[in-house]
Amino acid sequence: MRVLREFLTPAAKISVFSFNEKWIVKCEVGLCEQTYKFPQEEYELPQVEEICQRAEFHNRLATRFKDMHSEYESGFLDQA
Repeated sequence: MRVLREFLTPAAKISVFSFNEKWIVKCEVGLCEQTYKFPQEEYELPQVEEICQRAEFHNRLATRFKDMHSEYESGFLDQA
């Protein structure tokens, strides 16, 4: 698996990979990570890149990572 494209945004570092007939979009902030998979038979690489650049996508990522970090910092994950 190799990086095809990277986007550094205020919301996250976004990397696009190709693996197993899927486009893998990995978003990272700090210790947290979110992954999305797009089947290559349904999406072309430019479509996936466009999704990664949408303001709405960045806003949702920022909210998701804020929640993830809050859970991490509150000790929620340690209560297993």
